[in-house]
Amino acid sequence: MFKIFSLCKSYLLKQLPRLIIMIFFSLFVTTTSLIFPYVSGNFIDMLLTSNDTNFIFKYMIITVVFGIIGIICGFISERAYIKMQTIAGYSLNAEVIRHVQKLPISFIKEQNMVYLNQQINNDSNSLIIFCINFLKSFISNFVLVVLPLYVIFMLSSSAVLIILINLALYCIGYHLFKKMVYKVNFQFKESQSIFFSKLHEQLANIEFIRTQGLLNKFITRLDYQFNFLLLKVLNLQVVNYSYSTYDKLLAMFSQITLMFVCGVQIVNGDLTIGEFTIILSYFTIISNSVRYYFSLGQSIQENLVSYTRLTNLLDIKQYSQGNTHLQMISKIELKNVSFSYDGNISVYKNYDIKFEKGKTYAILGPNGAGKSTLTNLVIGLFIDEFTGEILYNSKSIKSLNMLNILGKNIAVSEQEPFLLAETIRYNLTLADNFTVSEEKLQLLIELLGLTTFFTGLQDGLNTVINEDSTNLSGGEKQKLSLLRVLLKDSDVMILDEPTSALDDFGKNNLLNYLNKLKSNKIIIVVTHDRSFAENFDEKVYITHRNGMLPENL
Repeated sequence: MFKIFSLCKSYLLKQLPRLIIMIFFSLFVTTTSLIFPYVSGNFIDMLLTSNDTNFIFKYMIITVVFGIIGIICGFISERAYIKMQTIAGYSLNAEVIRHVQKLPISFIKEQNMVYLNQQINNDSNSLIIFCINFLKSFISNFVLVVLPLYVIFMLSSSAVLIILINLALYCIGYHLFKKMVYKVNFQFKESQSIFFSKLHEQLANIEFIRTQGLLNKFITRLDYQFNFLLLKVLNLQVVNYSYSTYDKLLAMFSQITLMFVCGVQIVNGDLTIGEFTIILSYFTIISNSVRYYFSLGQSIQENLVSYTRLTNLLDIKQYSQGNTHLQMISKIELKNVSFSYDGNISVYKNYDIKFEKGKTYAILGPNGAGKSTLTNLVIGLFIDEFTGEILYNSKSIKSLNMLNILGKNIAVSEQEPFLLAETIRYNLTLADNFTVSEEKLQLLIELLGLTTFFTGLQDGLNTVINEDSTNLSGGEKQKLSLLRVLLKDSDVMILDEPTSALDDFGKNNLLNYLNKLKSNKIIIVVTHDRSFAENFDEKVYITHRNGMLPENL
């Protein structure tokens, strides 16, 4: 449990004022609730012994006043709880996501993102809710045990003994069940996350499923994962039911024992009906609180599963990030660089290449030779996974703040263009408050042959792109990705297969534009199009997966 709080404490401390409000008003509600059983017991004895009815109104007023106070305090406590839980849960969720975003690309590529997203969201919120509920309920339930226990002790020491025996049996039960509870909850949460990823697969790939005639086969895949999840759910139900059954048996045992002991005392004249009512009410309160602590043990085991899954992610080392910033980039060098995926056959071995400002570079070669890998090495996507040196202006890439440099000094157009489910304006600028020169925008739109496309948009730049860009053609996606790079106008431009969506007129326009820009830039283009590469200053031919030095074609 302490491990869970150590993970969540910083997010809870940021909500300290709300936490104090919640605990204070929750305790106030708890304390006032203890008045009612005592008042009710005395009221019964007064009814049995008094000939005057005036006391009835007094008890009515007390009940109403404390009832209204309890309702108001309960609302304030619940309001503070909701805001704190929502904000702290999001903060932990966002922190884990930020950590995952900085993990090595090789790790990210191995993950199922739907599974990972569902896991992070559920586990983060589960831990925060557990911690807040613990802080809210642990103290309140402690009060609900101690104060009633004192009152019962004053009325019947035998009833106190029954309660203490009951407590001991609950402790024994928790230690018997805790490992089993942890195991089945871990299996359930893992299978649940996998099931959600398979569920997403059914909707995310509808076009592919229908095109390939795989509807029945894909549903069968989902059925298989559902049956596996169902098995884990049933295992969880067996353990949870056994846990709750133990709880119910103890509650029943203690209640019938109390009835027998107090019944004998009433018959013998050692206890009044009103006092028995007080004992019974407080005993019920104590039993519920003790059962809370018993269920808390179950909740601890469940949340240790969430803790383990999150810390397994947080323990993965992030990629290296230096602190040095660059105002501009004039030269990029790879010296004696070797790189392989997962320790398999080398993609590059002892590789050297230099990119300088004022030149255009064409990276050519067959599919799978490592052209895109080269550009990914250049921009630091494999920053901890290569040997040798990658230098920017003679500074090691590992000393640089590449997050800042990629945002400011480098623009990249991917081979498979990525566009957000956002407005075209946001996709072009990747910022909410970035303004684009209308003159430059129109020039680039014409250059890339997008005039007809933009003319046909009813909302212009404010047109929203669908998820997975389903309202755009492949060519339109490619051109918008190119437009984004050209608008960014960075020191380094890297274009991966930029001509795949361009006709000859568009290729010539792009080539001429790049030649105009090159005097103060490094321009690197990955392409299969030899005719397009013909007019580049340097041609780099990657022949196979061991890499080759640059050579003229």
